[in-house]
Amino acid sequence: MSIEIIGKQIALLRKERGIKQEELAGYVGVSTQAVSKWERGEGYPDITLLPDIAAYFRVTLDTLCGIDEQKKQRKIHDILYETEHADYTEGVNIAREGLAEFPHSVQLKANLARALMGCTAGWTPPREVLKEVIGLYEEILHHSPDSSALSPRDVSLLCEAYVSMGEIKKAKQVAAIDRNGKYERQQLLCKILQGD
Repeated sequence: MSIEIIGKQIALLRKERGIKQEELAGYVGVSTQAVSKWERGEGYPDITLLPDIAAYFRVTLDTLCGIDEQKKQRKIHDILYETEHADYTEGVNIAREGLAEFPHSVQLKANLARALMGCTAGWTPPREVLKEVIGLYEEILHHSPDSSALSPRDVSLLCEAYVSMGEIKKAKQVAAIDRNGKYERQQLLCKILQGD
């Protein structure tokens, strides 16, 4: 349990519920400056106040202290590990189950897209698989439009899926925003433009 995690959780919970620092301070019997200090990570509440703060936000102490988030990240990491060490078909199933539990995980979306493309290595995937792969990557890009959430491999797979669907313009756009450097971008564009 760190000072920063508790402060971030308090700030997040307070903002999610539209509560002012003054309201929380009044409820737990501290100054507004104390709440502000907690949220900036310059201190944390007295341990005896934690149950009252958790009750105020209607969350568990684990949630307030960031333990739930750590458990979630550990579980996502375990799912990613299982997916990467399974054969492609089983990897797809594991990734789908993981996404059912953690539908907003960018890591699991990319992992599923990779597994789907891996199932079809050596031949052009069916259109429904390509559409799913493109959909997963587009969801990721929607939240990170500069492609920073995609690895070089993911960028390449997305471009490959676009090319297979005949969407050369979109493939070029993704290759153009690739953050991996000029050399990789040139290689990717050459692959996209083969025969063009």
